[in-house]
Amino acid sequence: MKITKGISVLALSLILAGGVAFQSSAQDTDRQMDRTDKTPEERASNQVKQISKKLGLTADQQAQLTPLVLERVKKREAIRQASNKRAALKELSELANSQEEKIKGILTPEQFTQFKDLQEDAKDNVKGKMRRSF
Repeated sequence: MKITKGISVLALSLILAGGVAFQSSAQDTDRQMDRTDKTPEERASNQVKQISKKLGLTADQQAQLTPLVLERVKKREAIRQASNKRAALKELSELANSQEEKIKGILTPEQFTQFKDLQEDAKDNVKGKMRRSF
């Protein structure tokens, strides 16, 4: 009786875990489709909206930040298509470093601190996804 109950619990656990994994995979696929279906301008606008919501940006700050984000989105797209990815990634890194001072001038000190925290969180998420894919 106990063995049957244990097997039933194990089977139920596996079914639930599979469902969660499938749902997560479907959500990742939806995000990828959203990314490819949108223009760089739409993706940049969405990113600025997300940043604005998290940092409480003014309309003026959003307007100043949008061209910087758009430039970075376009550069990332070029990297995906580049044959020399190492050079393209270096170029993106240099762009990010040069934009940091501009962004610092747009945001308040508190917002900039939050912005840096968001960047670190995003890096951690990417590293976590990379570890899970291997």
